[in-house]
Formats: sequence, C-alpha cells, structure tokens
Amino acid sequence: MIALQIINDLNSVCHDKKEAMKRILYFTEKQKELMNLGKITALAKEMELKDKYVREVDKLDLVFYNLFTKLKSSLNVETIDEIDIKKYPQMKELKKNVSDILELTEEIQIFDNENSDTLKKNMGKMGGELRGIKQGKRVTNAYSSYKNLQKSKKFNKEK
Repeated sequence: MIALQIINDLNSVCHDKKEAMKRILYFTEKQKELMNLGKITALAKEMELKDKYVREVDKLDLVFYNLFTKLKSSLNVETIDEIDIKKYPQMKELKKNVSDILELTEEIQIFDNENSDTLKKNMGKMGGELRGIKQGKRVTNAYSSYKNLQKSKKFNKEK
C-alpha cells in the first residue's frame, strides 16, 4: 500500500513538473523572439518569469528524489525498471511522465542553445557598436582638445 501511494505521489509531482516545464519552454521560445527583435527590457522580464519556473522545477525535483528514494527502499530495488508493472500498473504512467519530461528538457535545451548563440551574435554586434561609440568619443575628445588649443592660442595673441 505504501508503494502504491508513493507511485501516485510521484505521478502527481511529475504532472506538476511537466506543467512547469511547458512554461519554461514557452518562455525560452519567447526569449528567442525578443532577442531577435532586440527588446532587452522585455527579455529581462521573461527571463525572470522563466527563472521562477526553474526554481519550481528544482523544488519538484527534490520532492521527486525523496519520494523515489522511499519507493526504492520500500520495494528493495535500485532502478525504476526493476519495479513490476503488473503489480504496480501506475508505473506505466510514471515512466510515460518521466519520458515526457525528458522530451521537454531536450526541447528546452535546443532553444537554450539557439538563444545562447543568438545572444553571442548580438553581443558581437553590440560590441562593434560600442567600439564605434568609443571611437566617436575619441574623435570628439581630440576635436575638443584641438578647439581648446585654438582658444588658448587666440587668448595668447590677445594678450
């Protein structure tokens, strides 16, 4: 009876995690759009929302780990594959849930990698823009120095 309850609890945790992972996937996809549009403020907001769900997933992972450890101990097994599906048919649902979560994780990873590449490219463009701004400041500063030099020559002539 204890094992059955733990399996049901694991399925519940997996359901919650899947929902949170779907939200993470949504925000990860949205981040890509915002990066491509150059909307930095909106991107930062989306990243904060995504982090909220990442923290939720971290908590759920801890709950899952603790429950699964109890399950392994109560059934005297080391892996999920050692649990008899005929005796515990809910294990089939658990395995499906875990598989779905792994698929979501892979999708998120693909988008995260693309987003990372996009960010690096955009940072390169921004770096070029920043260098251009710095060169413009140097030219302006050099011009100001020249202008000041001209003023001082004019001042010396007037004396």
